Amino acid sequence: MKKRGKIIVIVLLVIVLIYLLPFIVYALGNNNTRQFMFEQVEYKELCDSITKDAKTDSAKIMQVYEYVSNHCRQPQGNENPKYNNTYDVLTNKVASCDQQVWLMNTMLGTMDISAEMLFLYGYDSISHHTVSIVGMLRLDTQGHKSMLDPFYHLYFLNKDGKIAIMSEITEGNIRMPDKPLPPRYLDLYKPDYPYKRHSHNNAISTERKYVRNMIRLYTLWLGKAFTGPFRALHN
Repeated sequence: MKKRGKIIVIVLLVIVLIYLLPFIVYALGNNNTRQFMFEQVEYKELCDSITKDAKTDSAKIMQVYEYVSNHCRQPQGNENPKYNNTYDVLTNKVASCDQQVWLMNTMLGTMDISAEMLFLYGYDSISHHTVSIVGMLRLDTQGHKSMLDPFYHLYFLNKDGKIAIMSEITEGNIRMPDKPLPPRYLDLYKPDYPYKRHSHNNAISTERKYVRNMIRLYTLWLGKAFTGPFRALHN
């Protein structure tokens, strides 16, 4: 009986240590690591709620895209929002084009969906706009990814009715949308001054990838039994 009791105690201690692991990582991390972990928890729950009825990754992408487009509004007048992290974008709801793409790509990253931030130069040497290049929307493009523009709530379909990739937009192989485009919008996609890939949502350190996967698993396994105490710790 004593041996059995020891085994039970050891098993319980292991379970407790496993449960406490993300809290230990949080306590030992710096401010940037803590903010990253907090955002992963928030976005995992938010994305799960947004995409609960989506059956495919492409459907999940479109749900997140619609959420960001509708959640954030463009700055007005002298508004010039500057944020330290994407959670500030989420909570303040006023965001420029690059900030909206930053938020959307970060949210997609919590679902392990590839997305890049792209600066559009178009007709001169200055970046005039930022869009997102997202994977999993087109399975027939051999690695090419589709363009989504949350700031203008806009994307293009190609002549076959599929969401257009960048080469189709630059070549004009697209259907014009029903709503009017912003002035000179299509000029941004001209190849005179090629676009610039700014950042990828998977371009993070190996340690952060481990942390992101850990948060994903704990949220999946324990739900609010994990997210509730973790959110309380951060706040």
